[in-house]
Amino acid sequence: YRAALRDFDRATQIDPDFSSALLCRGAMHQTIGNLDEALLDLAKALEREPDLAEAHASYGMARQLRGGRLADAGKWDEAIREWDAAVAEQDKAVELRPGLAYSYTARASSRVSRAAWLDRSGRAAEARRERDDAVRDCGLAIDRSPSFAGAFMNRGIVLDALGNHSAAIEDHTRAVDLDSGSAPARFNRGRSYDGSGDIELARLKARNHLSAGEARK
Repeated sequence: YRAALRDFDRATQIDPDFSSALLCRGAMHQTIGNLDEALLDLAKALEREPDLAEAHASYGMARQLRGGRLADAGKWDEAIREWDAAVAEQDKAVELRPGLAYSYTARASSRVSRAAWLDRSGRAAEARRERDDAVRDCGLAIDRSPSFAGAFMNRGIVLDALGNHSAAIEDHTRAVDLDSGSAPARFNRGRSYDGSGDIELARLKARNHLSAGEARK
């Protein structure tokens, strides 16, 4: 990461208006957890190129993650404002570039976060609608990128939350087929088996999850 960040830094020094460099540096800061730096870079990218769909999607994801940190700190009112803003950014990304699969999975994540706030507020029916919309968003991502393992895994997680464990298992299995080295996909499939009441299969999948993790060490 450090080498990539150095190159992105140099690119922005040479051309401060290089929106693609700002986008890439912001996305990398987001990946490694530097949300303040990510938000700053992505906002700058959008100032320079307001119709850059990838920047709207990434900026929305960064705001969704910041909302999560606020929720963890018990600041739920601030968190929901971040999640609302995140969905608005991802709506813009979808509008600008309907074929960008990442925009849909990012929006799905923001919807799931909003559902948690609605659950906390005693608004179960609205929370379910958010999760239903998140499932649809993941489906739209899959339509545009059928080999996007993360979209299958994310949809599986939401389906689990909705109590549809059999469909969740199918999605997690597809994610494993597409990315056999993904420990999260195997772990989440094990959780789906557990939720379905099939304890023996849950134990088996948990062992497979641990084996996949060991194989990468």
